[in-house]
Amino acid sequence: MKCMVDVDKLNKDFFLHTQGEAKIPVFKDFCLKLEQGESVALVGPSGVGKSTLLRLLYGNYKTGSGKIMVNHDGDAVNLAGADPHTVLHIRKWTIGYVSQFLRVIPRVPAIQVVMEPMRVRGASEKVSRVLAGELLTRLRIPKRLWSLSPTTFSGGEQQRINIARGFISTYPVMLLDEPTASLDSDNTESVIEIIKEAISMGTAIIGIFHDEDIRNRIGSRSVKIQPFNNHACSKQLIPID
Repeated sequence: MKCMVDVDKLNKDFFLHTQGEAKIPVFKDFCLKLEQGESVALVGPSGVGKSTLLRLLYGNYKTGSGKIMVNHDGDAVNLAGADPHTVLHIRKWTIGYVSQFLRVIPRVPAIQVVMEPMRVRGASEKVSRVLAGELLTRLRIPKRLWSLSPTTFSGGEQQRINIARGFISTYPVMLLDEPTASLDSDNTESVIEIIKEAISMGTAIIGIFHDEDIRNRIGSRSVKIQPFNNHACSKQLIPID
């Protein structure tokens, strides 16, 4: 199997600049490998660092030290040391991200929000609109809402827009931060189907799924983030058998 993400000896601390530069250690010598078509579910208590890890893998947070090697366009690229142009190129073609919250420009119609990743890649308006419509239909977003801004939608509707936008393009790697949170059972099933289809096509998944049943249905394996030691407050990943 092809290794898509290789995290090696990653260290990350946060500094509270308004509180005397107080240091909050997050990860210490953290390692993780993700292979093509594999799905890893991150588990652990709230606040332990699961979402922080996803943001590090997406380049939203800078690492303290260590490497995040990504298989990008046939080359191994260190995301931790990449320039902004390279990070944006990796996000465009290699790593997709469905966060907990939908952040969009106000007044942009929902269908345009979903289409945007394909349009950025050069797909036509017609093709992008058709695929966006298919996903919105699968995710039970009424057609009467497609022309409206999703900023006016409910939390569950916004999350489904987020998922449609994340999966309209095919990415070798997908980061999922609680994608089924605030969804009812029918929509949860639709999201699970979409994720499993992506995995079957070779997409590597790293996700946070608080529901154990969903985690078992999607994850190839689970890893637990827990305190490395009580004094340093650092974390490590421990495989769960």
